[in-house]
Amino acid sequence: MRPVRLTMSAFGSYAKETTIAFDRLEEGLFLITGNTGSGKTLIFDAIMFALYNDTSGMTRGHDKLRSDFADSDVETFVELEFLLRGETYKIKRSPSYARPKQRGQGMTTKAAEVELTYPDGHAVTMVRAVEEEMKELLGLDKSQFRQVAMIAQGEFYELIGTSSSDRSEIFRRLFDTGLYECIQTLITEKWKEAKNERERCEDKLFHELGGLQLPDSEEDAANKRDEILESRSLWVIEDFSSELKRIGKEMESVLRKLDRDRTDAQAKLRRREIALEKIRRDNETIDAYEKALAMREKLEATEEAYRGLKQRLDDDERAARVVDPAWNAWQIAEKAVADVREKVKQSTEALKKATTEKEKAGERLMKVKERDQERQELPPAISRLADELGILKSMTPIEEASKKAKITLEQLETAYQQHLKRGETLEKTIEDVITEMDALADAEKEWHAAQTRFRDVESDVAQMTAMRETLSDLRKDTEKILDDRKRFDELHLAWKHASQEAQTATEMLFHERAGYLASSLKDGDPCPVCGSTEHPMKATLPEKALDEATVERLQKVADEKREHFDRASAALQKGMAVAKSTLDHFSSEIVVLTEIVERRSGLSFDSKVPARHVENVDEFGAIETELKIFDEHVLTVNAFLSSERALADQAVQSAKGRVDRRAELANELKTQRDALSDNKTKLGALQEERERKRLELAELQARLKELKERVSGRSFDEVQEEFLNKSRVFEELNEEFKGATEAERNASEQFSAVKAAHQSNQASLKNAEETCVDREKDFREALEEAKFVTENDYREKRLRTDERTALRKQVDEEERARQVNKHDLERLSAEAKDLIRQDEETAKAVVDAMRETQVELESAYTDETLRVRQFNDRMKEIEKLLGDAIALAKEESMLGDISKLASGQHREADKISFETFVQTWYFSQVIARANLRYSTMTNGRYKLRRSEGGVDQRSRTGLDLSVEDLWTTKERPVSTLSGGEKFQAALALALGLSDVISEHAGGVEIDALFVDEGFGGLDDDSLQDAIRVLQDLTVDNRMIGIISHVPLLKEAINQQLSVRIVDSEGSFVEWNMF
Repeated sequence: MRPVRLTMSAFGSYAKETTIAFDRLEEGLFLITGNTGSGKTLIFDAIMFALYNDTSGMTRGHDKLRSDFADSDVETFVELEFLLRGETYKIKRSPSYARPKQRGQGMTTKAAEVELTYPDGHAVTMVRAVEEEMKELLGLDKSQFRQVAMIAQGEFYELIGTSSSDRSEIFRRLFDTGLYECIQTLITEKWKEAKNERERCEDKLFHELGGLQLPDSEEDAANKRDEILESRSLWVIEDFSSELKRIGKEMESVLRKLDRDRTDAQAKLRRREIALEKIRRDNETIDAYEKALAMREKLEATEEAYRGLKQRLDDDERAARVVDPAWNAWQIAEKAVADVREKVKQSTEALKKATTEKEKAGERLMKVKERDQERQELPPAISRLADELGILKSMTPIEEASKKAKITLEQLETAYQQHLKRGETLEKTIEDVITEMDALADAEKEWHAAQTRFRDVESDVAQMTAMRETLSDLRKDTEKILDDRKRFDELHLAWKHASQEAQTATEMLFHERAGYLASSLKDGDPCPVCGSTEHPMKATLPEKALDEATVERLQKVADEKREHFDRASAALQKGMAVAKSTLDHFSSEIVVLTEIVERRSGLSFDSKVPARHVENVDEFGAIETELKIFDEHVLTVNAFLSSERALADQAVQSAKGRVDRRAELANELKTQRDALSDNKTKLGALQEERERKRLELAELQARLKELKERVSGRSFDEVQEEFLNKSRVFEELNEEFKGATEAERNASEQFSAVKAAHQSNQASLKNAEETCVDREKDFREALEEAKFVTENDYREKRLRTDERTALRKQVDEEERARQVNKHDLERLSAEAKDLIRQDEETAKAVVDAMRETQVELESAYTDETLRVRQFNDRMKEIEKLLGDAIALAKEESMLGDISKLASGQHREADKISFETFVQTWYFSQVIARANLRYSTMTNGRYKLRRSEGGVDQRSRTGLDLSVEDLWTTKERPVSTLSGGEKFQAALALALGLSDVISEHAGGVEIDALFVDEGFGGLDDDSLQDAIRVLQDLTVDNRMIGIISHVPLLKEAINQQLSVRIVDSEGSFVEWNMF
């Protein structure tokens, strides 16, 4: 993507419609200059807003895009025309903003709009659709585009100055490595799912095993099954499965015996059922034979009526077969005769009409031919008039050119005199500029000296800020020590109280020892003290006497309190030691800083660093006192440094203004000299142009004289009027002749066609009448052949369709009944021969009894089959679940290893997660690309490196950055680089990141890079190296735009876009090509 043209209207500081034509650039590298706040960075914001509805620095909200300088009726929009893959696209975008209502008072909000126009002219206007299309076209989202094409102000040092964790977030955003973190999470979820699935599978397995019904005789197997369910061990189930298979085989053996008994009973029942079925069939055959005999007698009684129906149907069929075709043909022939007679009538009328039309056309043609001589004479006259018109037309532009040549010659003379005066003015201006530049000759030196002083003061301020933070941390540590001392006192009191209570309980236990001995004495037992077996006066225990267990518990509590007190004492002493050590270190640092400030400023500070007093008994009080003194001293020095920084910054700005003024004067001097040279060139060109115009005027006047001699002398309008009249008459005569000829030919053709059609119709009528006579004769012969006496006899014998259908159905049914009866009698007489009726009920009772027995056997077999099937089904399910559970356990183990490896918890993962590993690969690619340019900018001294390790294994990220000094062969952090060296590293790293993102996005074409500020910290040599690197990037038609105030850049870069802002009018731009 290469910008071609950018237009801004009421956008930011650009009040009026402003267009920047990037296609004017002859080289790829150009500079954008202008005072602070003039609207330089806003150019980059406009490009980012047009493409992605965002700004380059991400600091301007959409509600801040409307220009405060613009009139209320001016539309706010940005239009960018850009080149992509050789084709031109255009996108126009406007934000939402408040504008006056078109009707009435008050304001209304104009909605945001966008329009993307493709090379073929079609446009997309939906906001979401345009954003998707732009991402698809450019191949980058807005974060990636900002990193690839724009290095915005404030983001230049982002990659080198950020922490590893922040760098990881940047890479996640740019390279979408969050996908790999999702993969890590997905693998962990898969591991948990596998674990849950394995547990569910085991639950099903033990559930199936618990539901397995074992025969009552298998008591040992049932007990073993219960033990397995209690232990829930997969591997014990695998051993137990062989025992279950044995039980299954025994159950199948019992089932097979029941099956044999059932099959034998079923065979006996089948034989009895066959015998019963034969008795039933014999009795049914005898009944059917008797029924068929009765039906034959009934049919013989209706034979005469049946024969009459058949005769009636035969007469109808004969009429349809013999007479109907002749009758239909006769009717068709009569209709054909009527149709042809109508056609003859119509063709007769048409013939009369065609004859009349032919006569009229002939008369019209004769009249037209009378003017044919006049028509033939018109073309030569029209041609002569056309030639004269052409000559008159060619004279008009020559006359106009002659007049313009005279005016131009006068203007050239005036311009020549004006350029003579302008040359004198430019020479005077150049002398004034040179005088002012000489007065500012030492401005650059003063500016560098002021910058050096400002950096020194800035470094002291940074060190003082760090000291203030250290002092604040010391104050927090002191507060913690105070809390620790309070806790120390509380624990000391608690220990003393518990110790005293335990001592008192021990003494009480000693005094009551006689009572404890007496409480265990019994009459007749010897006393352990005196040996007597009689105990007349035993000692007694008080009501609140303590036992040994209570005393031991109190002593244990006292010991625990002592341990707590000892730990608090150690912690307090350690905190005091750390605080004193930190104070010692802080004291030495502030002394050094104070001496540096006093030496540079020539002043002496009254506040002194406090002396340490070893004999001070209250160490905590001494620390408090020192902190107060340090606070006062730091505040004094910091106030001085703040004042020094303000003065140093003021000096830098003043010197910078002188440098900028000298640079402006240098630009103006170059501009004036170029203008003077251009003025001299234009003077020479004007002299040549005057001579050329004089010759041109003489040639025009000679040509005009020659043409006037070739015409008649009449005006152009007179010749044109005669030409138009003759042309019109000629066209009318041609049209009339053509129309009359065409009409006569059409009338003759129509007459011939109508006459032929009439003759054809007359012949057709004769043929149709003859055919009709023949068809009538055929009908009479058909009546005779079919033995019908008259035509009425034929009509009476014909049946209607419904009558014929009903009669046919009746005859067929009668015929079928006679055939069926005949067949039944023949079959049944043979089947009933030698048959006698038998008692069917007795045979059926025997079969019913056998069926009941069979039902009982089938029930027993079914129940046993169900038990065996359920057992086998559960066994199959148990074996399947066992195999699945073992496989899932292996899968769970494998996924667990992969999850730990992806999250960096595996012993072989080196504490690097999957996402971090991918980010380190991208980081290595970026560093490799950056070093190609960094080496050039540092003359081969420095090389960026990716640090492999952190402080310890837990902090390893693989995204730490260091720099190798090839002159000293040592590696050190990038934070130790100077300001200029950091800029070089940041620029090289940003360019390398741009390359890698472009490749990662599929070879996207981003042929533009914009850099906003950042060059101020470079010396002249480093700046030249950076410029060479940027110039190398412009190869392959790449465009590099830079915002900077550095004077050397203004001198080194010939193509400059000057931006200036005028009070109440807004920003303006102008190209300067040196």
